Amino acid sequence: MQKIILFILFEIFSLCMFAQRTAPVSTLTPPITISPNIIDELFKGQHFNSNYDATINGTPFMFGDWKNGQVITDNGNKFFVSKINFDASRSVFVFLKNDSLYDVDEKINEIIIYKNDQNENKESNMVFQKNILPDLKNFIQVLVQGNITIVRKFNKQVEGENYTNGIVTNKKEYVLHFEDYAIVNNKLVSFNYNNNGLNDLVTDKSSAINSYVKLNNLKLKKQSDFLKSIEYYNSLN
Repeated sequence: MQKIILFILFEIFSLCMFAQRTAPVSTLTPPITISPNIIDELFKGQHFNSNYDATINGTPFMFGDWKNGQVITDNGNKFFVSKINFDASRSVFVFLKNDSLYDVDEKINEIIIYKNDQNENKESNMVFQKNILPDLKNFIQVLVQGNITIVRKFNKQVEGENYTNGIVTNKKEYVLHFEDYAIVNNKLVSFNYNNNGLNDLVTDKSSAINSYVKLNNLKLKKQSDFLKSIEYYNSLN
């Protein structure tokens, strides 16, 4: 009788422990439970259905693990959110709550992904915004913001083919791509990270910007140096 009771107690304990586990990105496979949304009404999301395909390596998510971050509503309210990720195949954010996945609600216009723990002041945090332009309704990363805004559009696509000849085996996989653009006078502009690319963007203040580049020995093919030049341009009256 004692053995039976101990066995029952062990099973109950095991079930409780399992219910408290958080699914890592690598296990976003069926069965992911889609249950009624219990997130606060101010940023309630929509149910997200994981269309897992065992024939494809990887996932559509940008980050290999769940991130902490901050969401900002269209009326400026801010909330800390844990276990959030970016679905780069759809350019939308999803979050994990009680082992269920949700799309971030349409009321959210800005999301900050913290590099480490909660720290909204770190320059290395990733800032995403949507509706920057009428034709940019999905979330994109904002690298620099001002009179010239530099943004990054992500896209994660399935590439390759499932193939084997008995010796070599290939498998479809998700591959992440990105492109950077400048927003100038409410228009999306392509550019290159080099001297010509910078001069094309800052024609009205090219002399001041070129002096700044020379004075600080900036290498414009280096993204961080190029962005410093744009930040300086934005600081000028």
